[in-house]
Amino acid sequence: LTYIGMDITFPSSQIPYDGQALTAPIRYNLPEAAQRAKIYIFDKDGNQVRIDDAPTARGDRTYLWDGKDSAGVRLPAGQYQFAIDAINSADQRIEALSTGSATVAGVETRNGDIYLTTTGGDSIKLENILSVRERTQQPT
Repeated sequence: LTYIGMDITFPSSQIPYDGQALTAPIRYNLPEAAQRAKIYIFDKDGNQVRIDDAPTARGDRTYLWDGKDSAGVRLPAGQYQFAIDAINSADQRIEALSTGSATVAGVETRNGDIYLTTTGGDSIKLENILSVRERTQQPT
């Protein structure tokens, strides 16, 4: 199996935001439908910059963040993080799996473990990869 040039999905709560895109997709999975769900977005210093309602259906979900804070002000480029707070109809917390995706640029071995290096420079341990598929779009 060749990984270079393939798209991978992996657990991540990171949002790499370039400061210019109209939306930044935030992906997560709910193992069951939620009665209500909120998404919290934080800057690199851990300050909450946005809170919003999030999609509540069971399965893979995408929230399109517009790059703005709660006051509607566009935020600068940077690394942001998110958290999903989902509650089911019995008022119990649902554990959402946050995911990221990237294109593989290289493969390396460190201390006997295999890592995939992404075009963004991140290094993801092979055992943490959730899916591998042919690239669906050109990297930007």
